[in-house]
Amino acid sequence: MEGSHIFAGDLVYVQQCNEVSSGSIAIVMIGDEATIKKVTFKNDLMILEATNPKYDTKFFTPQEVEELPVRIIGLVRYVRTDFA
Repeated sequence: MEGSHIFAGDLVYVQQCNEVSSGSIAIVMIGDEATIKKVTFKNDLMILEATNPKYDTKFFTPQEVEELPVRIIGLVRYVRTDFA
């Protein structure tokens, strides 16, 4: 999430919730894997966008959201970087 200024080793503060507004950065479970992504809802799709160009954007239909499942775990509220 380098494009969102979230780097390896940063401390991410998360508000637990299961829904977020479109355009929010959230912790998302895809099956058994947790990830931080920008979440967008458009044309019946859940779009998970990495703000790091090394990673692909993922698109999920409502059926895939149910079957995998894809679940919102929480909303990223802020990030702390230590410079030590």
